[in-house]
Parts: sequence; C-alpha cells; structure tokens
Amino acid sequence: YIKGLHLPYVRALPNSVLNITHYESSYKKLLNIGVYSIDISYMTMYEQMTDALNYFSALKSLANQVELAVVFDAATMDELESNMGSQDTLFQILSKKFQESDKLLKGENEMADASLLMTGAWVESLYLLTQIQKQAPTELSVQKIAEHKLAAEAILNVLRPYYNKSDDFKNLIDAIVDICYEYDGIEYTYTYKPPKAYANNHLTIINSESKFIIMPEHIKNITNKIEALRNSIIQ
Repeated sequence: YIKGLHLPYVRALPNSVLNITHYESSYKKLLNIGVYSIDISYMTMYEQMTDALNYFSALKSLANQVELAVVFDAATMDELESNMGSQDTLFQILSKKFQESDKLLKGENEMADASLLMTGAWVESLYLLTQIQKQAPTELSVQKIAEHKLAAEAILNVLRPYYNKSDDFKNLIDAIVDICYEYDGIEYTYTYKPPKAYANNHLTIINSESKFIIMPEHIKNITNKIEALRNSIIQ
C-alpha cells in the first residue's frame, strides 16, 4: 500500500539506530524491537537494503540483551545478507523471526514481554502511516488509519492485565486508551451488494462495500497522540 502511493523514501522517519544506547530497561528494549521490526519492513519496501541490514544489526543487539539472541542469530544475518536482492524473501524472513520471538516469550510465560513486542510494532506502524498521511493526504491513507481502530482495541486488551505491573505499563496503557477515545468517534458503514459468481472459473466476486467515516479532527488528534506515544517509546 505505502509504496503504491509513489512517495519518496524518508530516511528520517524510522527510529534512529543511535537511540539503542538509551534503552536500559527490558521494557524499552522490547518495545523498540517491535519498532525496529516495522522500520526494517518500511526500508525493505523501498529496497533500502543497506539501511535495513544496519537496522537488523541494531535489532539483534537489543534481542541479545533480552534473551532473544536464539531468534536473531548469526545464521539469520547471513540469510538476510544473501537475500538482499529479494524483497519478498526479506519480508518472509522478518515475519518469521518476529513470530518466533513472540512464541518464545509466550512459551516461557513471559506474556507481558510479548505484549510489548506487539505494542511497539503497532505504534510504529500507525506512526509511519500518519506521517505519510501528513506528507501526502489521500482517502486511502485515511481509511488505513481508521482500520487501526481494531488493532488499537486488540493491543489494549492484551495490555490491560499488566496495568498495575509498573508505572511504565500504566502510562503506556493510559496513552493507548486516550488514542482509543479518538477512535470511538469513527463510524463504520457496510453496504451489501450481491456477489457475482463465475461458475466456469469457480470464482465468486464479493461486491459489498465497507467504509470507515472519520472526521479530519480525529485524524489530527490520532496523529498527534501516536507521535507523542512513539516519542516516549524511542527516547
């Protein structure tokens, strides 16, 4: 979707790899593993392979510090380097590694840690999307931002059990609740249209349409609030 907008790659958008020296707590490290995972996807999308590899090295450094080194090992680095010319393969490798991280943490009953990985990835994904909307507003971008309403609610449900775990979790959850308040102002419409079947091809085309209705004020507020939350995560 993003590359289809034909916008230039913006090197300043991803979280700087220089920031990894600021992350001393496991809380910050796990969140930013999620952030860097999305940044790498963004770079790969634009075939910025050198940047992607540098960021993967930073991600690996954080992973080593939170006992995820088994996922982001030397073999993975070699696999990435050998496939730098294949965008699809790189996406598959990154997706697989993120899933392995999530499973490893869940397997060790570290559900709170797994929730931070997911949250960091969600925050960075919505941040990039809102920044792109600011750069080149389109109705499609608005719809993509609105669709994050469902993800925001899912992330909030995953995090809620850890509200009293620490002040960090409490502040993170409160910030996401605030973003969800903005999403409460969104309306969802569904228009049924009969599907069209092509028996000879064993194909059915769905013609029904769904759409989110979101006011510019909500887009502005979501943009500002996700940027503030993202800044608190990466600093």
